[in-house]
Amino acid sequence: MFLFPAPYFIDPPYNATVLVDQEFILPCRVAGSPKPTIKWWNAYEEMRRHGSNYRIQKSGNLKFMRILPQHRGYYRCLGSNVNGKVISNYAYLQVDGMRHSVIFNLRM
Repeated sequence: MFLFPAPYFIDPPYNATVLVDQEFILPCRVAGSPKPTIKWWNAYEEMRRHGSNYRIQKSGNLKFMRILPQHRGYYRCLGSNVNGKVISNYAYLQVDGMRHSVIFNLRM
């Protein structure tokens, strides 16, 4: 009898600090047979596959096209197939920087 492997992490999510308005990819590469299905959570809420400025890629990674202050928080992913599942630890995404810098030059 041949057993297929349960899902396991190749590249799990990690804590990161990202600047506002930058593109960023939070990894979640999971292997197994058959190929695992990947789901993401932001804190305790499951994320849709596509949002206004993010998407879950075919690889399982979470790609932010443009980081915004509200993206700060905890993220985790789950990989599952008929042979089992694997759940990542929470990764904290810190968002730094002002959205727009405005410099005033006042002359008197």
